[in-house]
Amino acid sequence: MAQRVKAAVKQAIKEEYIQGSVDDEGVRQQPSMRDLSRKYDVAVNSISRWAKHEDWVRERQQFQNSLNKKVKAKRIEKMVSKATKFDENCLTNAQEMLKDITRRLREHEKALNGDKDAKELSVYHLRELSQVALNSQKLGRLALGEASEIHKGTIDVDGDEHFRRSVERLLALQNGRAETFSEVH
Repeated sequence: MAQRVKAAVKQAIKEEYIQGSVDDEGVRQQPSMRDLSRKYDVAVNSISRWAKHEDWVRERQQFQNSLNKKVKAKRIEKMVSKATKFDENCLTNAQEMLKDITRRLREHEKALNGDKDAKELSVYHLRELSQVALNSQKLGRLALGEASEIHKGTIDVDGDEHFRRSVERLLALQNGRAETFSEVH
């Protein structure tokens, strides 16, 4: 009977030495052989002999490496989830901004076509809408993992119908404004 208790105590000491224990605050503690000796009332020399004979130090390091990999994988999983949610929110915001620009441009077109209830936009506001459209496109592309830079002044509008329509309206309005101002002066 004493041999079984000793084997059970030895196994508990080994597990605690290799895996440590988690305190009330969730922090993993790695006890020393002296700590385990006091806790289990077993001679330090016995614990040291067992550890050396069964290579507990190597097992402790393997356990720690395995635990670190699991913790890192969990962190990565959590960050991927947050990044995905963030990108989804950015894409939604970009789409909403482009819808709002389209709505404002339609109202401006109505005003130019004589609708008294519609609000005409100033050149300043049209320029600002153009900048918001470009920023929305960049935001959306980044959220989709695509390049956001527009090189050499060209605009790639194949990916977003709202953006394409918005830019076409802005250009048409800009041309219309240019004609109006050139006739006045």
